[in-house]
Amino acid sequence: CLCMLGTSLAVLLVLCVFAVDVYFRNYGRLLREMFPEAADDDDPLVWRAMRSFRLSVKVLRPLMRIEPFVAIALVVPFRFDGTVREMASIVNDIVRQTAAECDGANMLFTDGSLDAAEEVAAKLRGSNLKALSMMSRSGKYDVAVRLRGETNEENRVLLSVGAADALRTWVKTKNPCVSNIALQVGLELWRRNNLPMPEAGGLVSRTAGFPGGKAEPYAESARSIAERILRLYANGDPMDAGYPELNSLFLFGQWRLSRMCRMRANEADGRKDAKASEMEHSLADRLDRFNPEWQKVQERMDWIGKQDGMRLTPREGLKLGLERADFRLARSYARKVIVSDADDVQANFALGMGYFTEKQYGRAEMHLRKCLVRAPNEPAVLNNLAIVLLRLGRFDEAEANALQALKHLPDSSEIKITLRHIRTAKGRRPKEPSRE
Repeated sequence: CLCMLGTSLAVLLVLCVFAVDVYFRNYGRLLREMFPEAADDDDPLVWRAMRSFRLSVKVLRPLMRIEPFVAIALVVPFRFDGTVREMASIVNDIVRQTAAECDGANMLFTDGSLDAAEEVAAKLRGSNLKALSMMSRSGKYDVAVRLRGETNEENRVLLSVGAADALRTWVKTKNPCVSNIALQVGLELWRRNNLPMPEAGGLVSRTAGFPGGKAEPYAESARSIAERILRLYANGDPMDAGYPELNSLFLFGQWRLSRMCRMRANEADGRKDAKASEMEHSLADRLDRFNPEWQKVQERMDWIGKQDGMRLTPREGLKLGLERADFRLARSYARKVIVSDADDVQANFALGMGYFTEKQYGRAEMHLRKCLVRAPNEPAVLNNLAIVLLRLGRFDEAEANALQALKHLPDSSEIKITLRHIRTAKGRRPKEPSRE
């Protein structure tokens, strides 16, 4: 806005200077000085040219008189529209305060509306904050944005699936990644896992809390911004004065303020501070009442929540596939787990059994043997490896693995059946010719 205003004023200044020049310059005197013989010239073409020039000056002068006022009337009102300026100022203040509240945090989980601006604002404060949208998709660009700067392979696998999946897994497993993050959305995961709720500030919540007791000053600043929004609505609908892009950002900021009001109200309820709770709920209700997009935003967030519940992390999908003995399903998730942990027992078992069902016995053997790196005495792995070796015709190795499995699980009828099949196959094997 400031650049546009500066450009407009510069153009206006040039036009004003030109108008003053045209108005005060004596073109008749200049004409006589430049063409002294023209007054005595009988050539009709010369006289016609002089008359045309004088006429153009007579027409141009009045136009130049009114031009500055026309320019001011057309340019200045749009540059100084109070409602638009206040809306832009509010959005800017929301971005700056969000960055300030995230000082020291390494990640911010967002609704996706102002991510780039918040990262830039944080950078100006000397912070390398990474904004992760909980609404981002699985396209190549979105995945690349989530993975930038991440070096941990397991975290990269989780983030490649989605920010919501990564956060859900980290919260459930109490991963150190969530020890110092900021959140705009995703707070329900703490409630769902019966964990202490992150401390609410003005525009974000922090898992590590706000250092130096800054939560209340941030909350007071957010309430001040909310009151500015309500004053705009008191003077009419600000959406009529703004631009579509600005309106959208303004409404998202309004929704964030409302959401954090309700989070602070919940904290007040926990402290049994009825007055503070009522104040925060009242402010949130007033903000939501004037937000025509609130219902759409809420529906979108509800949909994201349902999708989070339906989606599985790689390890959860792997576990589900193994429980159902659906090795094709388990293998699809195992490939993601194996990227970060090549010797993972469950992932290699799923891959081995998946290849076994497709009769790719060589690849099945490779993955089942990898299981034995960490679980050398696992009866299920040893028994299935024995079956694979049986199919490959390596009966002695198969029998050795089956016997080892039976040693650790002596009452298993399944292992006994495997051992019987191996010995039957060995009995049918043609004997080697005598060397005598």
